[in-house]
Amino acid sequence: MVSLPDVLPRTSPLLMIDISVPRSISADCALLDGVEVRDVDALEPFAEETRCQYADEVSKVEWLVNAAVDEFGQWTRSRSGAPAITALRMRADEVRDAEVERTLRKLSHLSERDQNLVRAMANAVTRKLTHDPILALREAETDQEAEHILRTLGVSRA
Repeated sequence: MVSLPDVLPRTSPLLMIDISVPRSISADCALLDGVEVRDVDALEPFAEETRCQYADEVSKVEWLVNAAVDEFGQWTRSRSGAPAITALRMRADEVRDAEVERTLRKLSHLSERDQNLVRAMANAVTRKLTHDPILALREAETDQEAEHILRTLGVSRA
């Protein structure tokens, strides 16, 4: 407990705030010139006034936090399909690359430019064929739904 001898002699003002229960600062300390003692009970009116002043701001901040939480939830749900999308793209690319290489071996007479055109055409076909399944995977709300889409397409997550 802080008592009178602890704060004597004083040459400058002193504010003592006692937030403990039971009190740690003797009430006698407030009798000294330049010493002000506040306890939890004395702070309550200030706290209530501050709560009232900021009530509108608190509700605005709560609204912003809730909006951010909702947005984050939507983003997380949209990301839940990412591994499935990656698996689909990898499988589509594997099939495309294997078929392009197999075909180009049979068409060895094609120029480099023509071979690149075949590759570009195969890439375009792959992108177009995987577009709708990728959209479906992005919209999948559960891993089970994404797995069902992959199974339907004959893709496994290796």
